[in-house]
Amino acid sequence: MSTVTQAPTDREAIPEVANPLGMDGIEFIEYTTSKPQALGQVLEMMGFRPVARHRSREVMLYRQGGMNVIVNAHIPAGVTSIRPMPSDFGKTLDAYRALEALLADGKVRAIGVSNFMVDHLRALLDAATVVPAVNQLEIHPYFQQREVQAFDSEHGILDQAWSPIGGITFYRDSGHTNALEDPVIGEIARAHGKSPAQVMLRWGLQQGRSVIPKSTKPERIAENLDVFDFDLTADELAAIDALDTGQRGGPEPEVITLEAFGRPIPEN
Repeated sequence: MSTVTQAPTDREAIPEVANPLGMDGIEFIEYTTSKPQALGQVLEMMGFRPVARHRSREVMLYRQGGMNVIVNAHIPAGVTSIRPMPSDFGKTLDAYRALEALLADGKVRAIGVSNFMVDHLRALLDAATVVPAVNQLEIHPYFQQREVQAFDSEHGILDQAWSPIGGITFYRDSGHTNALEDPVIGEIARAHGKSPAQVMLRWGLQQGRSVIPKSTKPERIAENLDVFDFDLTADELAAIDALDTGQRGGPEPEVITLEAFGRPIPEN
């Protein structure tokens, strides 16, 4: 479950929304609209406690029971994974080494990356000792990143789709039309008695991806979970594949710089 830059009042409702539905993972991703300390405050409100800080102060670890949340202090969007900063990739490598140290110390069970393109992955694998378990990517019917997916598959990295129902196509000026209103997806949804969102989630799952749709509404969360009682045909999968425009909805990795996205991290 993902909650991207939700208002604090929305976040406070997330545990009571997710717990009755049996959600065993809640992921927060912080972007530039959030104060840097907000994530830690929300995690502590949910019962998480800070249990480790890497000596470089690039990574904080929060834990509740068996669930770990990693907060990357240098690179925005740093929860459970890091994203590349091409303008200073050395800092990205430093942050990943901090994750490797937490993994080696048994503090976390897996580490990953976010929005890494093929050239970023090659540079990381040349320097890293641990292959990332996951690469979080913008993947939806209008932007499928097949080259990155193929590279990840070749190296045993799981693709995890953020914005898997194309939310980025309607809450950000991405140049796309609303994926939820796509006629091809709508026709497939009607054939199965499902919603367009459920069809897009099923498309991702059947192709071997992890999907993390964003919602704080109980009915939407329940709908997003109700995708295991139908299968898309090969023709339906191919029809959705054919919707790829090659046009990214989110920011290009190259625009991620400390000047644009950096935030001071308080010591306390």
